Amino acid sequence: MNLRNVLAASALTIAVSATVAQTPVAVPMPSQFATAKTIFVAYAGVPRDVSLAFPAGQLIYIDLQNALTANQRYSVVTKPADAELSARLSIEPGLLVRLAVFDTKTGMLLWTVEEPLDLATTKAHALNNLNLASLSLVNDLESLAAPKLPDDLSTPPNKKQRLSGGGKK
Repeated sequence: MNLRNVLAASALTIAVSATVAQTPVAVPMPSQFATAKTIFVAYAGVPRDVSLAFPAGQLIYIDLQNALTANQRYSVVTKPADAELSARLSIEPGLLVRLAVFDTKTGMLLWTVEEPLDLATTKAHALNNLNLASLSLVNDLESLAAPKLPDDLSTPPNKKQRLSGGGKK
């Protein structure tokens, strides 16, 4: 092979790779999110180095249970043996509310979703933030059960917009 053919083949490979890399594809999610009907939620606590002035763990647990019940995708059960999905709820350093979801039958971790917990100056504000984090976690679970690509990913931005910040000053 001469140098011209090698360069042409390399250019073609790079062009095809760039096209494939820019085309978003819906990736299959674990099927348990769409097929499961029951979920068990356990509370894993708050790390020792995270101090909160109120019982955030109990409150976020109650809020999450209520949000799951209102969403009606999954029935919340009180025993892991009765659930198809098991979730472990925790508050992590950096004030992140984390929900790790497992296949109850196999114990395999399926997915972890996190939502930030904004700092609050009053108890009412803190309760509102916990409620919003719970609702966001349930929305995250909902999107895993019925995945779709966001509209803004269907057409990748051109290189100039990406590098320049989209024309913003």
